[in-house]
Amino acid sequence: MTLEIIPVVNSAGKNIANSYLNNGLAIAKGSKNPERAMMAMDLIMQNPSYDMLVYFGIEGTNYAMTSDGKIGLPAGVTADKNTYPPDTSGFWFTNKDIFKPLATWTDDYIAQRTFVKTAYTYKPLIQKYATHE
Repeated sequence: MTLEIIPVVNSAGKNIANSYLNNGLAIAKGSKNPERAMMAMDLIMQNPSYDMLVYFGIEGTNYAMTSDGKIGLPAGVTADKNTYPPDTSGFWFTNKDIFKPLATWTDDYIAQRTFVKTAYTYKPLIQKYATHE
């Protein structure tokens, strides 16, 4: 059995995984259209509107952007009454680095996440080994 690991990187060549458990994905060997499956995964991972749709639901119904650019709930919607709470679909391969901060996050938490994102940037394996003959 051969296993090929292909790191998922963004257009800047950076690994977009934001934890050791996120962003794992696979296409079944017997998939009828593996190229189309990969195209759909790429679309979800790289297009902010699709990424937000699969994770948060429909803007204006399940989430709303606040005046300060954060992700919150629409007027009249509470967390316990939201028909599509975040991550309901189980799309664990979303690109959470695209997401704006949640309205419930404190400024200190946002600052810490920003620091971690910039201080701990990983080089993809493909770049590391591409320079070696």
